[in-house]
Amino acid sequence: MTNRINKSIVAAISTSLIVLAITLVVRSQIKMHPHFPSMAFKQGEIEHNSGKAFAVDYYQWSDSNGLQRKMSLVKNDALDPTGNYGGYIRSFEYYAGKELRACTGSSNDDPGFGFLVNHYNNSQGDNHWITSLNFPGSYSYKFHGLHHAIHEYKWSMNIDGEPIEATVHWFLADGIDNPIFAITYDLSQAKPNSINADSRSPYGDLGWDGDKKSLVSGVAWGDRFKFKSTSKSLSLKSSWDYSEENLIPFAQMWSNSADAEMGIVQTQSWKQHDGGGYWFYNSWGQKSEGPMPEAWNWTYQLNQYQLDSDPTSKRLAWGSNYGALGQIEYNAYGDDKKLSGYPYQSYSTYVVLGKHSKSAVAQQVKQLENMLSVDIEGHNIEPVRAGYAGVGRTDKIEFHPRGWNHVYGVWELEQSRLGPFSFDFKINDGTILNPIFRVNLAQKSKIYSISLDGTILLPEKDYLVSMDDSSTVVWVTLIGKFSGSSRISAILQ
Repeated sequence: MTNRINKSIVAAISTSLIVLAITLVVRSQIKMHPHFPSMAFKQGEIEHNSGKAFAVDYYQWSDSNGLQRKMSLVKNDALDPTGNYGGYIRSFEYYAGKELRACTGSSNDDPGFGFLVNHYNNSQGDNHWITSLNFPGSYSYKFHGLHHAIHEYKWSMNIDGEPIEATVHWFLADGIDNPIFAITYDLSQAKPNSINADSRSPYGDLGWDGDKKSLVSGVAWGDRFKFKSTSKSLSLKSSWDYSEENLIPFAQMWSNSADAEMGIVQTQSWKQHDGGGYWFYNSWGQKSEGPMPEAWNWTYQLNQYQLDSDPTSKRLAWGSNYGALGQIEYNAYGDDKKLSGYPYQSYSTYVVLGKHSKSAVAQQVKQLENMLSVDIEGHNIEPVRAGYAGVGRTDKIEFHPRGWNHVYGVWELEQSRLGPFSFDFKINDGTILNPIFRVNLAQKSKIYSISLDGTILLPEKDYLVSMDDSSTVVWVTLIGKFSGSSRISAILQ
């Protein structure tokens, strides 16, 4: 009798060990990921040295390493303590290794980052500029999910007496380091060709080195080529290299002493949407011992106008040619093709803060290159072929590649009938970290389970889901580094 009991115990233990071993083998196929808490949101105030306070909305999310990032967005419906109308990042916090960096707006004139600036030629040919800081607007919370959020700003402004409407969406997601700034200028109420303006939005001055006021060591940008200052320290006499071809438009600056950098990276290639402006393209493919181009001819506005008087200036902005706002036809950067800036101008960019030694901006650029190499083939689901051309718009354009929603930097999929679905996610170049999918279900439902190449994933660790209760949309972030081809399957309930 004792032998039989012992044999039963041995058999039970052996079975348990086999089950445990199988479980460990299955889980070993997927890198173990940190737990991602739900994104946090609250309204609050930030004190100003005037004794008054900024009215802000705080967003806190987990980056790709599971570390917390925090951003405050100033409400734009009333004057803030700096005498401006808000609508920008006042503070941004992130971890650089073990160091928590707190970055805040640099001055009352430039109290943060992400406001709108446009230079324009008026009807007499004189150059002027406007900023959203001078116009009251409105804000709303377009979407707050467990792990994804969209914050909206709107303004009614005018350029040279002509009305324009501007809409900005800030898109944030757990598992992603860099928020997206998506903008649409609606010029449909203005007369065609009555406005001749550029766009430098997002624009601002944020202490991206952790408010250390460190010297800016270098600048770089990308259009059809990559420009980079190459002197050890940055000045208007610095040497530079503009010889390497480029695909994804970007603007960047960094500090070696603070090991910090900030940049803006477009969600499309220059072939899909132009980036940068003016006339320095004659230097494509060249190198120089200096000086830098004239301040008015930098492809993007960085710190060139402050560099002589304040080499610590953290000024950073986007760029386009004149005509990008308001002209039925205007010249692309390079003056070799025509584009249209009427009745709309829309684009989206990542706003990147990170360590210079980790090449935070270059990594985001490379991610975009890899994202544009993706092919998706679905089963009971298909990549969306055409979607809204920008935030606040109802007209549609084709997505390239199929399913790539450049507005929010996600892949958009659509069901024709309810039920389980799967799709093959094929990356033809490099790797992609923590891809996001916006899934339009055939009717309201919930994700019951998600599998990767046949292995069931763990919610809140291997994937993050946000349900949009007002629609059939589900946002899904897959946690991990992906390459080659993967089969992603989902069961609904």
